Amino acid sequence: MTALVALLASMIVGSADFLFGLAARRSGPLSVPLVAQICGLLVLGMSLVVVDAPDVRSGDLAWGAISGVATSVGYVLFLAAMSIGKISVVAPVTAATGAAFTALYGLGFDEAPGLLSGAGIVVAIAAIALVCSEGNAEATTPPKAVWFALLSGGFVGLLFVSLAFTSTEAGMWPLVASRAVTLPLLVAINLGIARGIRFNRSDFAGTAAAGMMEMLASILILWALRRGPVAIAGVFGSLYPASTVFLAWVFIGERLRSIQKAGVCLALAAAVLAAV
Repeated sequence: MTALVALLASMIVGSADFLFGLAARRSGPLSVPLVAQICGLLVLGMSLVVVDAPDVRSGDLAWGAISGVATSVGYVLFLAAMSIGKISVVAPVTAATGAAFTALYGLGFDEAPGLLSGAGIVVAIAAIALVCSEGNAEATTPPKAVWFALLSGGFVGLLFVSLAFTSTEAGMWPLVASRAVTLPLLVAINLGIARGIRFNRSDFAGTAAAGMMEMLASILILWALRRGPVAIAGVFGSLYPASTVFLAWVFIGERLRSIQKAGVCLALAAAVLAAV
């Protein structure tokens, strides 16, 4: 059940990421996550009514706050990568890195990795090399986009690990703590870097839908992380590029060279292998 719930969450995240990527190209990578996070509060509010929270402790809120920092920074880096690079390249690199981070977390807590888990990290590195391979200038993914994707993946892993430390008795309140950190931080980032919130109104519908989808996925992945091994929840939660790449191919006709297609496939495989 853990794997199925995490997989469902990843498919929702992948669809939301596609919408985020389109909006980021027009409105920029700073304002889009802020608007999305605000819209996601509607889903979070509904979850507080439905899910009981008999024992909310300060530790749960602290881990939720840490996940909020990881979400904010990871969001901005991910959207910055997608605003200058191909969605179908950035998403798999981010996922592979996040899965590898989760596997390393398992190492630190005496979860002995199997042969496939170690192979997954190696495959992830190979995937990154392939998707960034040089070709004609039009097909090449900028190195900056790849670095942003790598860093974003690290914060995705931190997000998973932080939420895994929260207790079931805390209900959805760790996500409230996460948003309490995320929203002010994103506002500060917009005011400090962009010197104002600049958002294209035509992107609102897609961004709002993506924000609510992302919150629903967060609720599902929190459930999976609490009830099953972090490795299983993390790896299936990292399969979101499958839907992102599919939607990019169907709706905006993104094309990859053969070697980059191989890299995308390896990245998807690494997301599975890294947490086995």
